[in-house]
Formats: sequence, C-alpha cells, structure tokens
Amino acid sequence: MWAIAWLTAPFACLAPENLITEQENVMDTENSNTTEKPDDSKNIPEFNSYNCRGCGNCARQCHAGAIEIEKISFWTRRARIDPARCTACGRCLTACRRHCFS
Repeated sequence: MWAIAWLTAPFACLAPENLITEQENVMDTENSNTTEKPDDSKNIPEFNSYNCRGCGNCARQCHAGAIEIEKISFWTRRARIDPARCTACGRCLTACRRHCFS
C-alpha cells in the first residue's frame, strides 16, 4: 500500500484541485484578478492567466518589453503584463497559441 502512495505522492501537486488552489494563492498575494485590464484610454489586450503556460512567445514578440515571464513554482510560469509599458500593438495576440489575450 505504501508503494502506491510513494509513486503518486510526487504527482499530487499536478491534481486539478491543487493547481486551482495554487493559482488562487498566487492571485491573492498579487492583489489582482485573473484578468488584468487597466482603466486608461489605451486598448491594452485583456490577459487570462488561467490559460497561460509561460512559454514566452508573447514576451519575445513584445517590442516594448511590457511582458515578463515570472516563475511561480518549480514547474509553473506565467506571463505578466506591465500596463504602463504596453503600447497596445497587438503582437502578443498573434504570438499566443493558447489564446490568453483577447
């Protein structure tokens, strides 16, 4: 019986309920919602961090350097948008394969 627990224990963090809890904890520490959209006149794309896997395609395409990839845990990375630096060019919209920007 302990052999099954030993084999499944390293993967317990990958269970869906743990991933959602981890994301909620991260969002609580950041004091932000899962979607980030500032209240200014620029048409900055809305970002859905739940779909983001941290591949970095959007950050490589952003010529303004407004997108950074941050490490949340050992396996988890997420993109973070700096609205002050964003020029609303839309290059991140075409670069993201997981459709995190809208």
